[in-house]
Amino acid sequence: MLTGLTEIVEGMPQFQQLVGDLRANRKGSASVLQSAQPLLVGALWREMRVPVLVVTPRPEDARRMHDRLLTYFGEDAAIYSFAELEALPFERLTADTATMHQRLGALAALAGMYPDAPSPLVVTSAVGVALKTLSPQRFHPGQGHHVLRRGEQVPMEGLLERWAALGYRMERTTEVPGTMSRRGGIVDIFPTGNQYPVRLEFWGDVVETLRTFDPGTQRSLEPVDEVIVIPARELLPLLSDQRQMDDAFRGLDFSRCSSKVFDRIEEELSMMLTGQDVEEAGFYSGFFNSASVLDFLPDDGLLVLDQFADVESVLREMDRRAWDLREVKVARGDLPGRFPSPYFGLDELSARLSAQRRLDLTRWSGEEFASFPFIQAPSFWSQLEPFLAEAQERQRRGERVVIVTNHAQRLRELLVEHDLGPRMEESLDGLPPAGSITLVRGSLSDGWLATYQSGVALFTDSEVFGTAKVSRPRRRHAVPQQPFTSEIEPGSYVVHTDHGVARFAGSTTLGTGEEEREYLVLEYAGGDKLYVPSDHTDRVGLYVSPSDQAPTLTRLGTQEWSRAKERVKRSAQEMAQELLKLYAQREVTPGISIAADTPWQREMEDAFPYVETPDQVVTIAQVKEDMERARPMDRLVCGDVGYGKTEIALRAAFKTVASGMQVAILVPTTLLAQQHYVTISQRLSAYPVTVDVLSRFRSDKEQRAVLEALAQGKIDICVGTHRLLQKDVKFKDLGLVVVDEEHRFGVRHKERFKQMRAQVDVLTLTATPIPRTLHMALSGLRDMSTMETPPEERLPIKTYVSEETDELIRDAILRELDRGGQVYFLHNRVRSIDRVAESLRKLVPEATVGIGHGRMDEETLEKSMADFGRGDTDVLVCTTIIESGLDLPNVNTLIVDRADRLGLAQMYQLRGRIGRGNRRAYAYFLIPRDRRITETAQKRLETILAATELGAGFRIAMKDLEIRGAGNILGAQ
Repeated sequence: MLTGLTEIVEGMPQFQQLVGDLRANRKGSASVLQSAQPLLVGALWREMRVPVLVVTPRPEDARRMHDRLLTYFGEDAAIYSFAELEALPFERLTADTATMHQRLGALAALAGMYPDAPSPLVVTSAVGVALKTLSPQRFHPGQGHHVLRRGEQVPMEGLLERWAALGYRMERTTEVPGTMSRRGGIVDIFPTGNQYPVRLEFWGDVVETLRTFDPGTQRSLEPVDEVIVIPARELLPLLSDQRQMDDAFRGLDFSRCSSKVFDRIEEELSMMLTGQDVEEAGFYSGFFNSASVLDFLPDDGLLVLDQFADVESVLREMDRRAWDLREVKVARGDLPGRFPSPYFGLDELSARLSAQRRLDLTRWSGEEFASFPFIQAPSFWSQLEPFLAEAQERQRRGERVVIVTNHAQRLRELLVEHDLGPRMEESLDGLPPAGSITLVRGSLSDGWLATYQSGVALFTDSEVFGTAKVSRPRRRHAVPQQPFTSEIEPGSYVVHTDHGVARFAGSTTLGTGEEEREYLVLEYAGGDKLYVPSDHTDRVGLYVSPSDQAPTLTRLGTQEWSRAKERVKRSAQEMAQELLKLYAQREVTPGISIAADTPWQREMEDAFPYVETPDQVVTIAQVKEDMERARPMDRLVCGDVGYGKTEIALRAAFKTVASGMQVAILVPTTLLAQQHYVTISQRLSAYPVTVDVLSRFRSDKEQRAVLEALAQGKIDICVGTHRLLQKDVKFKDLGLVVVDEEHRFGVRHKERFKQMRAQVDVLTLTATPIPRTLHMALSGLRDMSTMETPPEERLPIKTYVSEETDELIRDAILRELDRGGQVYFLHNRVRSIDRVAESLRKLVPEATVGIGHGRMDEETLEKSMADFGRGDTDVLVCTTIIESGLDLPNVNTLIVDRADRLGLAQMYQLRGRIGRGNRRAYAYFLIPRDRRITETAQKRLETILAATELGAGFRIAMKDLEIRGAGNILGAQ
């Protein structure tokens, strides 16, 4: 937190003049450096003590502004983000729940729903301003929001009906915002905008107690006197809207639409008016919503337009884009004519933008602007000596030097060595002393120099080291992952570690008051029941078997389960005797012991441009511990695509090279080999490390040169495909083998892996381990690390399993093209791929179609992939060559032809090729219309359809183990 730096701005004459103009309702104009804008906006917010709405041109500008404001003023400050929705105009899309509740919380704050809270500061973009939302009246008492106090008399049934009308869903337990639940005389609700849910205990119709509780453990936290409940959805039609809807519906032109489109629109509008759920309700926001976020800003509030000319330009372009999209969809018959737009045009918003007390911000100077004296901080690009000299000179001149860094301890040691006497602070509540150097732990993307009076210099890791780890501070509801309880349903078979196989019968609450706890109810043979406290669910797991036959329930109070466990233990011991032939050698071999981290290792890791997730931190520590032990490592790292497995491998590789040994990185495809080679070369370019690649993209002469260099020890890290496993490949001193996606390698390759594990460190990376590998890890025969923390802003992929039709394929492609994206169309048959591509060109003439598969010659394949990567091709008809490694954020629709022929892990890997940015992605797994698919294929498709949440790779692997069985651990399934 850097709130003390606002004193710099507050002491400037320009600031006081600007505040005076704004308080007198005169339009303000200010010129300020982009990196210092959050400081000026925050200073105005603190000084004027009124609600502030900041509007930036683009969504990414709004996210950057919001994140910087939280860094300056702390995550607990009343700073909100009114994020844009990802849907295109006239697009059927279910809104992301987290974004919707974030938006409603910002609206409630602007509407003054939290009287004891400070005035809010809300950040949005031009897109957010243009999108129609609820009217402010829906937050007024009686119309929407209400306050419920302890001791108040209110019928419980009426209260639940009222909350349902506000969009709250009834669930079994209340864990996320917008949900409620009831158990006897106890009602739980998680109000939108609240940090914690609230539990109400009734005595008759009287609210006897109100207390917050932890949504993960369901345990009570603190008593409260009242709870404020606001709408949980942005679209809340009322029966009073019937006339308005009838008039709008009669004005629609269905002349180009089929009866199917007419019937669907009529039915869904009727359902919404009667309070029924419609999955893609946002499609109809133009019918019912008539307000902008601008309408929530009170008369005494302040509107800040960042680059106001750009804001107007974006609004004008959005208006044109919405008009064009409507015309295209009307011409296709997807939409009736005169369908109301969910967005306001610039003309409709102009009056609102002009009427408000307003400040226009620009980054350029001019006579009409109040110019604030900030300039860009110089960059040193890891040249620490010039930076230390700069800091020393500024200190000598009496300036205040502030460094916001993730490497505070390292910088402190350097500054002490140069007798610069740094101060270490967790936050700045006031300006540091003149002539001081202050280190503050934190993340900020760029710094500035304030040239006013004695001057302040703010440096960040971007200026000092050339890169900054930028983490996105954001409010998160503390809902821990509970994969077991979220997967099971009453009737599922489960296994308790101590008591055996049972049938899950649901959950119940026992006890009263503070002693109340939730229990899982397990049914055993003979009708016996076991109540398991919710905090002991780690002792209960799903019963997994490749057979559909129901298991025999265990009898409680007998030795049956103990005897069963003993039999399994003996069986495992017998199997282990054979396994020891391989693993005993690995354990007793002195092996290699990698040295502890060097300063270069820490420097390389510090250059990673993202803040490591908690799972990454744990996994990296486990890998390093294995490497430093005097026996060969054999660790499996299981994490979804894009979760940071490559970075773990890179750090392990660098650590091995620092100990004087070589590294082999085995990948399944030439494309992935090339991508890894480029990534590793770039990351290690500052160090004396030689990286090369061995694949069919290299000529015979180049391959011979690589082999010779490997044998002589001239190559430190070699990335390669199956070619690296051939007999002519010799390493001088191999220390680490990294295997990326082991399931893509064949039987003979895996035999070679087994030999390697007895000699060198082996690190296996996968999103979906094969059943045998997973079984070994779960049995403790191989070490395993799991990474379940998703990247920031990653959205679950919308997944469909459907019979193949031309209409579906055309709609899916056009939908992606409408939002400027690209499409993978997977047809895994090289013989017929050209024919499929030609049929797509006829089906969707609006799209440009390319082809990519593994049997193309290197030059043609490389050109095809390059064209697609640049966006010159809209649709890439391809084989499973795209399964690993490709990272194209603009490709967010995947269509898989004959999905019944693919394996479960394959489908999951393929789906991971899309949705790697912050846009919603769509996967369509198509099956033949008039052909029966196998029972196993049916199970695989049901699993991929169900496992759409982030981090589902481990669950997919568990299901694969259930479907296929574990096989022979010593074999090569």
